[in-house]
Amino acid sequence: MDQDASSRSRIGEVLSASAAEATARSLIPPGPALPAAEMTAVVAELRESAATATDLVLDVMRLPTSQADPVRRRLAAGEILVVDRLSWARANIGAMSAMLDGPVTAVLDRRASESFGKKAPSRAAARASGVELGGLLSYLSTRVLGQYEPFGTDAGRLLLVAPSITATAAKIGADQRDFRLWVALHEETHRVQFAAAPWLREHLLGLLEELVASMLGEESPAERLTGGLSGMREVFGPQGSGRLVDLIQNEVEKDLIDRITAVMSLLEGHADVVMDQVGPGVIPSVRQIRRSFDRRRAESTGLHGVLTKFLGLDAKLEQYRHGAAFVRGVLRQKGHEGLNRVWDDPALLPDLDEIARPRDWVRRVHG
Repeated sequence: MDQDASSRSRIGEVLSASAAEATARSLIPPGPALPAAEMTAVVAELRESAATATDLVLDVMRLPTSQADPVRRRLAAGEILVVDRLSWARANIGAMSAMLDGPVTAVLDRRASESFGKKAPSRAAARASGVELGGLLSYLSTRVLGQYEPFGTDAGRLLLVAPSITATAAKIGADQRDFRLWVALHEETHRVQFAAAPWLREHLLGLLEELVASMLGEESPAERLTGGLSGMREVFGPQGSGRLVDLIQNEVEKDLIDRITAVMSLLEGHADVVMDQVGPGVIPSVRQIRRSFDRRRAESTGLHGVLTKFLGLDAKLEQYRHGAAFVRGVLRQKGHEGLNRVWDDPALLPDLDEIARPRDWVRRVHG
């Protein structure tokens, strides 16, 4: 097999992006009906909120100039997009395809070279996977407010979902301006995290690819993917059980899930702490927003929500919630300057045990 043949992308053989987009397009409900002038103003204010959030996040994190300047340069290479629900779904279809492409292509190439004698993926199976993904994203689209998406492009992109932000602010009775900045702060914190740790994208993607490759196992990749996506829809349904741990088949997968959960816990917990530390001086109604939003936050959203359900990480939700407690525990002992060591090297990331016991991380990293 020549180099070009063996290295070409084969994700389309198990996941039809066109079927996913068509399904999402047909199922995603419209956002609130606003006059054109008002929607234009909302978009402009969200862009302004995202720009304002960068300095606020960097101020809270207290990165030294030697780190903050490279972070700003990396941020400038990325995108900030204010999008509708379908555009958000389309971005996630691209991100999911990018994440799955490596392991899926490797599995299919390996089977071809080893002549397993198993049938090749069918177009019907790829379409079924696409329909399942589109259905899942259509459900999530009304719940997602914003998302930093690191996988679809090299520099990453920040997505702010204007219709859902507007609808959610109205639903919880929040001040619209305050709520827009509050959402932008959370998502911009994620963007800054990846800019402060330029190795983080490849590190997390590597863990995800290794896990997906293991989960595909000896089954048909298309059938396994369709089954996993179908399971996600059941979890998200009204009678959903929140149990996708059956996808985990061995100790290797359990270890990878623990490592991914620890990273997710850190990133989400850190974002929560940063956005709250900005405080009422900048967002007057921040405490009321936090109380109202915490009641709503029963389910994960954004790419994290997709990955959480797809990979069975919902079973680790309790550890995930420990992320903010870990960050606050480190801050009490070492401040932001001490916490910022996590962005220096993958070896300095906390594991799940350290997420639960921040003193252990401080002892290991700071002595």
